[in-house]
Amino acid sequence: MKKRFLIIILTLSLLSTVLASCGKAENAAATESATESKIHFSSIEIPTDSETETETETETETETEAEVTVTEPVTEPDVQTEPPAPTPPTPVTTETFTPKPVPSGAFSGCLFIGDSRTEGLEMVGVLEGADIFATTGLSVFGATGNSTDNVAGVGEVTLSQLLAAKQYNKVYILLGINEISANHKSLKKENGKLIDMVRAAQPSAKVILQANLHVTTARSNSDTVFNNTNVNSLNAQLKTLTDGSTVIWIDPNTILDDATGGLSENYSGGDGIHLNWNSYTLWGEWIAQQNAKY
Repeated sequence: MKKRFLIIILTLSLLSTVLASCGKAENAAATESATESKIHFSSIEIPTDSETETETETETETETEAEVTVTEPVTEPDVQTEPPAPTPPTPVTTETFTPKPVPSGAFSGCLFIGDSRTEGLEMVGVLEGADIFATTGLSVFGATGNSTDNVAGVGEVTLSQLLAAKQYNKVYILLGINEISANHKSLKKENGKLIDMVRAAQPSAKVILQANLHVTTARSNSDTVFNNTNVNSLNAQLKTLTDGSTVIWIDPNTILDDATGGLSENYSGGDGIHLNWNSYTLWGEWIAQQNAKY
């Protein structure tokens, strides 16, 4: 009986040892599994909060930088600038001139080509004996084109027809104020064509080119087109077409200007461009004295 009881105790003890050993093995396996799991997860880089904030700041800075550097194309606005104020012209050197009545027949054999200011000379009667091809608003383009004028003794003709119909010893030209806003080098070229046309039809005639008259200083200072800066610029271009012998330059501004370099108010007809009646007479008397020189 005691022997059997001893066997049972030994068996239970052995069984307990085996069970304990199995438990340890299971715990070791579980520990090893947990360690492996821990190692596995530790191999994945999980950003910390500070790292996340740094990356977020970097992204924000990149986005901000992109916003700064990527801009819409800049379009310059159209700037409307006012034309510069005309600069005061240099006064023309005045000449000593003693008015004298125009001798009878002084302009016989002369042709005058011009605009409304040449018409003014015709109206006051100082160009007696001359042919006048002049109309209000006539430009050098019209003179070389199809513009017509009712010339006494000839009738309604173009300039080219008139030059072919009669012979002249002097041809006076005064054009430019009506087209003064055009390019002055272009106007020089067109005036050159006009001179060539006259000389081809009238080879023995002298061409006398008159400087465009100044406007009054008050008109010049208030007008962006009809001002003395433009007049002087055009006159400078036209003067280069003359040679002093076959094509002659004369400048009526030398007797019509005041000390400011503009048309004298005493000679103005009221608009600052045209002359008054007495001044047309004065101008015609001056032309007669120039005519006698050539």
